[in-house]
Amino acid sequence: MSTDTEYQSLLAPALSMSEREAAAHYYNLAENWYHLQNNKAFKAFSKHIPRITKLLQSTDVNTRLEAVRALAFIAACPRLHKQLFEEDILKYIVYILGSSPEAANCEAALVVLNHLCQQSPTQKRKFAFVSDFCKDKQSLIIIFRYAHVEDRCLSIIANVMSVLAALCTERPNIQENCIRAGIMERAFNLKTSHRDRIVRANVDLFLQSMQLQDFSVDKFNEMHTLICIQMGYSSRALCLAIWRLVVTDRFHDASRTNTLFSVVDKIAEEDPTLDDDWNVVVVPQKSDQNDSNGHHIEPNQQHSKPNQPQSPQPVKHIERPHSARSHSPPFQPSPPEDESDDKENAEEPPPMRRIQSLKPKYSDNSNGNLGSSSDLPPFPPLRPSPSWLVQEMHIAILQTNPIDTDDGGNLALNAERKRLNDIFYNTKRGLKIFFGVLTKDALIRCILRGAQIVHISGHGPYASTLKVEDKFGRTEDLSADKIKNAIERGGNKQKGGGLKLVFVSTCYSEQVAKSFCDAGVPHVVAVHSMVQILDQMATKFASAFYEALIAHRKTVDEAFNNSKAELLLEKETDCCCRHEGHIGDCRCPICKIYRCCVLHHGPTSRCTQKKSIPCCQPKVPHAHSDKFLLLPEKANHGKQILTNLPIQNQHVQCERIDSRPPTNIGQPNQKIIGRTKDTRILVDFLHPDMPSDHQGDVLFVYGRPKIGITTLALQVGRFFTRPWYQAIFPGGVFRVNLDNCDDPNYLYSYLAQAMNVRDGTFGTYSYWDQQNKQYSPYPQDTQKDLHKQLSGDDIRDPIMFHGFIDEDCNVCYPEHYIIMDQHKNHKDTVQGAVPEIIYKEFEKRIRMLPMEFYVDPKDDNKVLVRRIKFTPPEEDRILVDIRKYGTNSDEYSNFEFQKMFIIDHISFPDAKLKQFMQKIKRLVENVKCKLLLCCHDTIERKIHRIQQQNVANCMPKHRTWRIQPIQKKDAAKLLLEQARQLYEFDFTDISTPSTAEETSQFALFEWLSKSPALVQQCCTVLDRKVPFCVIIKMMSEEPSKWNLALKDWQQPLKLTPDTLKDALNALTTLLTEINVVKSIWSDQPHLFQKPYMGQKNGSYNNGNYNNGNSVNANGNAPPQQNNQNGNNQEEKPNDPN
Repeated sequence: MSTDTEYQSLLAPALSMSEREAAAHYYNLAENWYHLQNNKAFKAFSKHIPRITKLLQSTDVNTRLEAVRALAFIAACPRLHKQLFEEDILKYIVYILGSSPEAANCEAALVVLNHLCQQSPTQKRKFAFVSDFCKDKQSLIIIFRYAHVEDRCLSIIANVMSVLAALCTERPNIQENCIRAGIMERAFNLKTSHRDRIVRANVDLFLQSMQLQDFSVDKFNEMHTLICIQMGYSSRALCLAIWRLVVTDRFHDASRTNTLFSVVDKIAEEDPTLDDDWNVVVVPQKSDQNDSNGHHIEPNQQHSKPNQPQSPQPVKHIERPHSARSHSPPFQPSPPEDESDDKENAEEPPPMRRIQSLKPKYSDNSNGNLGSSSDLPPFPPLRPSPSWLVQEMHIAILQTNPIDTDDGGNLALNAERKRLNDIFYNTKRGLKIFFGVLTKDALIRCILRGAQIVHISGHGPYASTLKVEDKFGRTEDLSADKIKNAIERGGNKQKGGGLKLVFVSTCYSEQVAKSFCDAGVPHVVAVHSMVQILDQMATKFASAFYEALIAHRKTVDEAFNNSKAELLLEKETDCCCRHEGHIGDCRCPICKIYRCCVLHHGPTSRCTQKKSIPCCQPKVPHAHSDKFLLLPEKANHGKQILTNLPIQNQHVQCERIDSRPPTNIGQPNQKIIGRTKDTRILVDFLHPDMPSDHQGDVLFVYGRPKIGITTLALQVGRFFTRPWYQAIFPGGVFRVNLDNCDDPNYLYSYLAQAMNVRDGTFGTYSYWDQQNKQYSPYPQDTQKDLHKQLSGDDIRDPIMFHGFIDEDCNVCYPEHYIIMDQHKNHKDTVQGAVPEIIYKEFEKRIRMLPMEFYVDPKDDNKVLVRRIKFTPPEEDRILVDIRKYGTNSDEYSNFEFQKMFIIDHISFPDAKLKQFMQKIKRLVENVKCKLLLCCHDTIERKIHRIQQQNVANCMPKHRTWRIQPIQKKDAAKLLLEQARQLYEFDFTDISTPSTAEETSQFALFEWLSKSPALVQQCCTVLDRKVPFCVIIKMMSEEPSKWNLALKDWQQPLKLTPDTLKDALNALTTLLTEINVVKSIWSDQPHLFQKPYMGQKNGSYNNGNYNNGNSVNANGNAPPQQNNQNGNNQEEKPNDPN
């Protein structure tokens, strides 16, 4: 273990280094110790804080930046706070916030201030330090101004709101100053419109410190509309009136229009200078500051962007709100307050700007020290954030991946997008990048907006056309002539010089690329017109090309040659199957593979026809590097592109021009296959631009359990959240999981939770207060935990909190545990999370949940309980919040963005299902939205019965669609793609299949097709060295014999005891899940015939059960069969009811 002397020795070299080297040394050590959670090491910094303080005054930009970043880590250790206060570090931090035009410095300074201001009133000495600091009005003005930066500056807003929350705690004078500076109004505006959860949570902390946590946003907006907009009173007078009424226990008067109006009128009369006393928002004015290239510096654009990659630097740190509002790092030992640190929401450092003068301009001291706070400069001018539609665009990445593509359009586009995104962001040259779907509109609009580089990737036909998508996800051809005419008529001389480079990364793209050349584009990269290109090769070439072109500032031909050289390290040639121009004798009559391809029809192939022929197109490029072309061939490509951007050492952050709608749906974690037709039909039905006779507002999707309804629904949701040039659902696409919901009254609360609309829309949980003989609401943090408990996908541990904490932060009552009704089916989870004595009491009262359990403070052998009551929220208010989500209009406006909800795991009992349908009908009538409702087929019969009983009152107009199993051939193909390679021993005692179709004849794939999620489990079993033949054989054995499945394989496969145990556990889990799927389909007796073992002379009936709208792999409909209700299903959803 390291000693204090060793830590001091690590810091000692900084004393003899130059200022810049010392600052970098301090920063690197502080960062490393912080991430290693080495609290002991930070004590060594106590002797170096004076040196770091002097480094903050350095005339070198990078030295100041490294010093303040180091201080951001050091300030996270409360042991050093006393010394930091004694060094008057707050004055230096405020000076940086007020004078430094480097946004990275300002953000790091806010992190330092955040750590230092998080002091509890019980820590009297530290609290007094901060209170004395707050007496300086000019310092507060500088901090207040950061609360008015653009909404897109997530880290700035989140940190400054956390700082203000700490400053306002137990300080009424600071609370009033915040109101006079317009921050209270700003906080309510952020709660109304801001989508980032960290920003919204820190705004909640600020309002809580202002004692306004119970004053709703709706009520504030209502009063603001009536008193400020319609009557013309100052919004700050309104905020001051609300605050004074609330803090004097007149909360109800603050919600009454007449009473509030009289108070506002009195304040306006007594304090006419209210809007001028703390006017922190400066009118935009021309700035004289320029960067090193002479470009005008807009300080409001110096902050971080919302979609930047993560990086472990302190200036990116966004403080996560906590119940005690403390944000010190997790290694702090036994603090008086809880602490947390969130790096998952970290952002990239904001752009660094150079200052015009290297000497502090606002100090009168000749020694270079800071002047008084009154000498601080004015805050830079602010401007509203521009819409993405008017932002400058440098690079447009357009990709096409239509629904109807073979195998579900599974191109490696996500990998390409991620690689290019990483390269562009790491260049630090201030690129403006647009990632979008390749449509006709997106292509021409990106060009006309002045994009200098357009990158096109996707499918390419063997023709002079470009495959693009329409807004429904179908492919359409865009001829080369139309591309040329559109560019010529639209003009190619836009801001920045117009289109300079087009990269057409599709197969056979040479002919299309020539149309761009004919239209005047000077540089075009394409693929030879006779060959296809592998996805991974295209991604590797593109990433190497852009890295050389943009990051290393090479010319186009240099970047092109460098990329070709990198592909030379790959496999020398590609196979002959991937080029066109084959003659008639090329295709083998037996296996239908080209006989000129040595790789697939060579001596190692399984085809009985071994005849091979020479390559029919020897002049066509076979090497990966030769497939790419730089056009026009004789043009001068020795030019650089994007030369007007800053150079790399200026560290100007890149920005993604984002047109995606808000969503809570993530990317898929595995390949999806066999659902092309279902996806197409559901998208057509839900798309808002489809003709009215082909669409509807509500679509029910039924299917048997484990068949993949959720996976399909998420696939449909991802289609609508793709980066279309104009969002299909601007209001957002959200998945709502009702797995833990057993009461339809909570439906709107679950919707609001999925949208992260705001607190207060989820109802209130209260406990029985025996002393006061009434129900009392839980604290806000416990309320949040309860709502997360109900809305999550998984069952969480019981909620634990302390009953009471005294002024010295000592726990007086033991831990309390809230156990919900959902926990009664997860006893193991409860048993592992609560003491044994509480678990025994939980078992006794399992029918009375939810309840609160805790040990009697006076008797350790006695458990006390408290009843819990839930008060549902006002549905009208929630519907207004849902309807106005994403807009800035008030509730009286009719404007709203259309939304889509995927409501999953609907499983209400019969008595509540009708009530649920009534809620759905009301939702559709009040909110402009589309609904995709996912439920099992057992719910279908119940809904049909409700429909027959009462249609008009509770049933919305809807259609239905039944999900069928995927084809067995698709399940086999999916397994073969994802699992390890199968060897000869995998087919011991069974015949070896030669194609995926032959592999699908094994009985295993009957059940994998009915539960595609089992494919991943099967891959896990194979990865643990279980032979494929063992899985096939064990399916027909009794469970008692499963543990002996690998008895004869342990020695041949050299399985260790641990490996054998893991393999048997995975195999047992898979076989158990298969038996569960069999029980789900037990009403289909023809599926349970003798399993196919692959014998040469054996006969096997395919047994492909197709019910309703299932289709096979080639798109042909199977023979029509009756469904459970005896009604024939068509290929389109049922007509509206």
